[in-house]
Amino acid sequence: MVRAERLDLLIRQSSRAAYTGILMAFLLAAILWYQADRLELFFWILCVIFSGLARIALYISYGRSTPAFDKLPGWERAYLATLMVYFATWGFGGLFLQRDVEPLYQVAVAYFLIGMAGSAISVFSANRLALVSSTFLLMTPLIIWLYVQGEMLTVGMGLGATAFLLSSLYAARILSTSLQQNLEMKHDLIAAKKESDQLTTALESALGVANEASNAKTRFLASASHDLRQPIHALSLLSSSLSSRTLDDKSERIAKSMQQSIGSLSRQLDTLLDVSKLDAGVVKAEVESFNLNQLLRNLQLEMSTLSDAADIEITLDCPQPCMVHTDPILLERIVRNLVSNTVAHNHGCTVSLAVTRENSRYALLVQDTGKGIAPEEQGRIFEEFYQLDNPTRDQDKGLGLGLAIVSRLQTLLNLDMQFESALGQGVRYVFTVPSSSIPDSPEQSDKNTVQRFEGLRILAVDDEANVREGMLHILETLGCEAKVAATANEAVEISDAWQPHAVFVDFRLSSSESGVDVIRRLRLKSEHLPAYLVTGDKEAASAATEDSKDIPVLHKPLGGEELRTVLEKIMAQLRQEVLPSLATSPSLK
Repeated sequence: MVRAERLDLLIRQSSRAAYTGILMAFLLAAILWYQADRLELFFWILCVIFSGLARIALYISYGRSTPAFDKLPGWERAYLATLMVYFATWGFGGLFLQRDVEPLYQVAVAYFLIGMAGSAISVFSANRLALVSSTFLLMTPLIIWLYVQGEMLTVGMGLGATAFLLSSLYAARILSTSLQQNLEMKHDLIAAKKESDQLTTALESALGVANEASNAKTRFLASASHDLRQPIHALSLLSSSLSSRTLDDKSERIAKSMQQSIGSLSRQLDTLLDVSKLDAGVVKAEVESFNLNQLLRNLQLEMSTLSDAADIEITLDCPQPCMVHTDPILLERIVRNLVSNTVAHNHGCTVSLAVTRENSRYALLVQDTGKGIAPEEQGRIFEEFYQLDNPTRDQDKGLGLGLAIVSRLQTLLNLDMQFESALGQGVRYVFTVPSSSIPDSPEQSDKNTVQRFEGLRILAVDDEANVREGMLHILETLGCEAKVAATANEAVEISDAWQPHAVFVDFRLSSSESGVDVIRRLRLKSEHLPAYLVTGDKEAASAATEDSKDIPVLHKPLGGEELRTVLEKIMAQLRQEVLPSLATSPSLK
């Protein structure tokens, strides 16, 4: 490729110079018209013209043919031959013409030849042989003639011409080498760019495949979140309904074991899906300002049942108020996983939750006085499915994904984390959490009373029969008046005739309408109807309700305790509105 470009450059540049050479021949002939023999002068001009036209014709033929690479040496030899004829005509012709002219005209001929040689350096730099031969053919006859004259002036001019010839040859060598290097560098850059373009194309293709795989994984996770949680959701409702009934001792134990198994299955499924969603980038942090003290106190209270069973005390030392700015759900999940990990692998120790102010941030400490972790194990505890002291894979100790989720959530929230542990000295985690300038909101008193909900009319909409049956059982067990519907049209008909106080609607229905669409249809006639979206696809449901902030989202599987909490909120709202239909309800007295 470099050789082809050098030849192309040689032919194009020197062929253009042929026109200039012909014009200079006419100019020199005009100068010598009254000094030299006119017939000889005329014959010399014709030789220059024909040799110059030969170069031009070869250039035109070359441009039209675009020869293959294996034909380039032949073209190069042909063009060099025309060049040598052309410059021999100039060099020996000039010497022949100046033999009988006056010294002043001899000097003019010498300057023409030297000027031609000087221009050859730039014109023929693409080919060292062309450059050397043109300069040599132009200057050598002149130098020999100057020395032969034997006069002091001509000998001096000969020495100058010799020095010019040698410097020209040296410059020719440098220019040719430099051009060769530049052309090689150019082709290296072209090759590198071509390779880079190919690599870019391959990377774009790979990125497209990766994006499609990521989208497919996201679709799978959304489908799995819904489809896998549906039967668990139904089982949870049915088992809660069964546990609420009067049973003999044996049946009660079976019902309790069933609830524990369903809870374990639900937790394991949630954990597996959470890890997959974090890896797929589906989970997004929703940053807001909230009271960390309230979050930790609720978590301490919630975890107390589990920790008491393992003889583990959970202590809390947190300033009030303690306003931070991050995602409360994900931060709560981090702390929950760490505390649960301690409860699962220790007995008779203390878990300390402490928060201290550090400039514009809070340092959140989660520390236990348990068994600790050996140094050789510490590098692996954040890996998936890695567990300590659980060779039998006891399900009560989880799947070994708790700390893997902590690591991913910490990265997602951009929290600094420090980890320290030693055998017999427990484990210590410290997270730096951004603070918020928003003042603390008033504390809400805890309501732990369990109540029945006689007189409360609830409509449940789900396309799966087992889920509808489970919702009907648990709602009736809690004292509600309940009806269920499988489609949007059926739900609208029941609502128009029965006027429920609240509705629970599954997000994904078998029809073209989603749960959000059903709720909007129901609210056309009852604008302020309390409605809840029940889903196993958390992200999709959150996106669908982005423009409908008045539609709360409940996540499957929906257990009895969570359902009671929601019903309490509905009852509280109804008390404020003082609905006549519930004025005599026992639950409102």
